[in-house]
Amino acid sequence: MRPFEPVAIVGQACVLPGALDPEALWSAVLAARDLTTSAAPGRWRIDPGRVAAAIGAGPDLPWTDRGAFVSGFDEIFDPHGFAVPAEEIRPLDRLFHWVLHTARQALRDAGHDTGRPAARAGLVLGNLSFPTAALSRQPSAVHLGLARWRCG
Repeated sequence: MRPFEPVAIVGQACVLPGALDPEALWSAVLAARDLTTSAAPGRWRIDPGRVAAAIGAGPDLPWTDRGAFVSGFDEIFDPHGFAVPAEEIRPLDRLFHWVLHTARQALRDAGHDTGRPAARAGLVLGNLSFPTAALSRQPSAVHLGLARWRCG
C-alpha cells in the first residue's frame, strides 16, 4: 500500500521577481541571474539615503534597498473572464491578482481552459511577500509624521 496517491503535475505557472512564467524562471536559473533589484523610486516614499545605514551602523536600519520585487505584472494581468466581475477584482491587493493569474495560467497549461471545472484537480500555492506595498507604506508614513503606528 502506498502512503499517498500518485500525483501528476500537469499545469504550471508562476509570478516571481524577474520571472512571470515558468520559462522565464528556468531561463534565469540556467543563466544564474540575480533577480534582485533596487527598490523602485517611490517604493519607500522617502529618500532611501535617509534610512539606509552602513553595515554595522545599527540593527534598526536597512543596509540596502535591494530586494526581490515583482515588476511587469500589471501589464500582463487580465481581470476579465473570472466568475467575479473585473470591476470587483481590479481594486483587490496584487496578491489576489497573482493568485488569480497563476491559477488561470496553470489550468491553461494543463489544457483546462474550457471554463468548466476539472473533475479532479488540486492546487499547490505558495506565497512569500515581505512586505506588501501597503505594509511598506506604513513605516514611512509614521517616519514622515503622516500616521501613527497601530498594532491590532
